[in-house]
Amino acid sequence: MNLDIYPTLVQRDPNWYQVSKRLHEFLNRDFRSIRDEVMPKLFPRSHASRLPRDVPLVWSLARELSPHYRRGVTRRFLNGDASTSVLSRVYAGLKIDSRMKRLSELLVTQGTVIGLFRPIAGQSRWALELYPPYLCEVDADPTDSANIQSAREVRIRVALESTHRQIRYGIMKITQDSAVYVGQKTTGVYTEDGSLPFSRLPLFVARLGDPESPGSFWSPLPVDLHDAQISVSTSLADWEFTARATSHGQRVISGNITQSRAESLQFGPDTVIGLDPESTFSVVTPTTNLSDYISSTSKFWDMLRVTYGLRPQDYTRAVTAVAKRIEMIDRDAHQDELNQALIDSENDMAATAASVLSWNFGAGTGSIRAPQVQMGYARQEMPADVLHQAQSDQLSASMGITSPSRIVAARMGVSIEEARVIVRENLGEYAATQRAASVGPGEELYPYKDRTNGV
Repeated sequence: MNLDIYPTLVQRDPNWYQVSKRLHEFLNRDFRSIRDEVMPKLFPRSHASRLPRDVPLVWSLARELSPHYRRGVTRRFLNGDASTSVLSRVYAGLKIDSRMKRLSELLVTQGTVIGLFRPIAGQSRWALELYPPYLCEVDADPTDSANIQSAREVRIRVALESTHRQIRYGIMKITQDSAVYVGQKTTGVYTEDGSLPFSRLPLFVARLGDPESPGSFWSPLPVDLHDAQISVSTSLADWEFTARATSHGQRVISGNITQSRAESLQFGPDTVIGLDPESTFSVVTPTTNLSDYISSTSKFWDMLRVTYGLRPQDYTRAVTAVAKRIEMIDRDAHQDELNQALIDSENDMAATAASVLSWNFGAGTGSIRAPQVQMGYARQEMPADVLHQAQSDQLSASMGITSPSRIVAARMGVSIEEARVIVRENLGEYAATQRAASVGPGEELYPYKDRTNGV
């Protein structure tokens, strides 16, 4: 009989939230939980004597796996209308690429991230806030659990007041028809009566993979990253402690001698030890398997990197530019799932932003049509000489595969609008230079210039 198919109640493991919190701390290079919680359990007697030796592995891996918004992106709104231009202006004010860079790092280390459009108190402006799982609770629709728009209730721990010395947090509770702050008192978030003035919840979700089980909202946490950071940090601290404790010989006196007499003996190059004939003195050199310990930890980290599509670390040889470029190309080949997750989150964010901005603090700006978002992420290419790269770019542009502006945007990490300005200026300067080179003696550089109006 398979009891798993019978009705039952499954509660979430409380450690799940602890893992999410620690991963968030590790991403922020905060390792106090290892020092205060893990080390005392592993080494109850000697943990106070062990010095922290933390290496930011989670932070480093997150940055390696999520280069999308550091290289520069192109973002196009399709199937919109004139109202869609509002999104571009609001995105510029939010510094959206910086926010999405943070979202991509959180996504790699948490599996699920909730985005929230929240009004800035006292100003008709918006803040885009990103929350990892441990700061949220979602009562999902059991038949549509992955869709946050169908959730019965969402509760998020948000900051309500902030001073130099402290931050006061409360709960923002969002239902299908209301949004309120629950703290010292209950107040509306978007309207005074707490009603929700949007056509959809002011939330969007970025997720890697499907929910962990039917009826669950959250995608699986990368517990392997959590365990790897703890394993490596404790191993490095143990290496240092072991090396410090065994780097010198242990003096041993045996025979007819008391403990107090042994402790009173002075040692050093300018002292002489006097012992009874029955007593002996020796120095014992301890033996350790520290090299095997170090090798085991290093191999573990290399194996973990390989599973994420990264090359093992090589600590002995200098990394050339070409070798690093090839590693980035290998990594990009493993990014399909993350790429799709970021594109999906961009579309969900645009739909939510259009809904929120259609209300826009009751200004009556009219309905904004939610566009489809087309993203272009720069990829590392194999090194090529300048001539062949230029020929490839020219051919791609002539075939309609790309355009000069999109090539400039991808290489310089600027928006498509800024790239168009750069291309126009560069082409104008090039044309002026060509004209100057062809003008003969006594001829005008600009023969059609009207001297009366300066045009």
